[in-house]
Amino acid sequence: MLTNFISAYEYRFEDVLEKLNLYQEELGPLTQGGNVLCQAFADKDNPLAWAVLAHEYGHALDDASGVSQEIVGVDGDPQQTDDPKVKLKLDIDARVIAETVADFVAARALGPASLMPILFVEMMQPRLKTVEGKSAGHLPTPLRIQLVRKYLESFNVSTADFEAVFQAYELDYGRKLREMKKDDRESLKVLGQEADDLLSEKADAIAAKVNLLVPQCFKQENIDNARALQSKLASTQPISSRRCRSDEEIFAELGLLNSGETTVEQAYKVLSDLDELPVASSEIITAGWLYKLSSLESVLMKTFPGSEIAQAAELTVYGAYVEKIDFMLMKSLELVSVHSEVLHRP
Repeated sequence: MLTNFISAYEYRFEDVLEKLNLYQEELGPLTQGGNVLCQAFADKDNPLAWAVLAHEYGHALDDASGVSQEIVGVDGDPQQTDDPKVKLKLDIDARVIAETVADFVAARALGPASLMPILFVEMMQPRLKTVEGKSAGHLPTPLRIQLVRKYLESFNVSTADFEAVFQAYELDYGRKLREMKKDDRESLKVLGQEADDLLSEKADAIAAKVNLLVPQCFKQENIDNARALQSKLASTQPISSRRCRSDEEIFAELGLLNSGETTVEQAYKVLSDLDELPVASSEIITAGWLYKLSSLESVLMKTFPGSEIAQAAELTVYGAYVEKIDFMLMKSLELVSVHSEVLHRP
């Protein structure tokens, strides 16, 4: 479980604070440990945080297309009633649906990795947020996880590679929930039940609309490719491209070429298998998260080698680890752009 000892290395909150207008409403959440959206904007060199921007892009698509308002229905427009209680209820419903639209957009674009920054930042918070103000329109995160996983299953994308994170989050959430005041805990429970009731009827309609908004869909093969790229990333190599065929298959084909018998066309056909194609950016980000999840425990053991954490912490070890991942992922994304540009030139 990450702690606030290392969150400064992970998300560089000093940079966030320098680049924010501190008079905006986000000041409150920042003083409690950091706002994930501001983190992703300010810490633009951390691709593992970009999934948050995919969620916010979902809000932009929703605002432009009016998906959430359409799903709530014309009669559900908060402007269509003068009853303050009814208006408030419809307004909260619209916000809950808008958040789900944004979650589904991020998941369709990036797959299960779209949830990871949210879960990691929440696990770094000392306590759960209470239901107040605008947060009343935000779903409890366990319900968000449930909905996104079900949505990913609808286009056959497995979340098994991230199961350990979901389990860790569930334990962390349960502990923090038990530590809440009874009234706050009940308010959160009521919010979750109301959102669940609403979305049990609306989730399929939201998914159908999002599928039209984001035609290019993350697939299971993207996770399979990311899993292969992960080992390449571990050897500190950029992961901007891959071959469609394995080395074994290529060597086998090369072994069948015979001097004097093989035509030029046959030789070039086999040699073309050595060409590498640029990978999807979503695969690079997913590979980065898979690598982090597979290596985090060993790095934390090196960061905190002694029993007295505050005295024995070697935070430079964790800082170097974060810098390495960020650098390799940024380099990979840059090389993908270059590779794609070269392939499209005449």
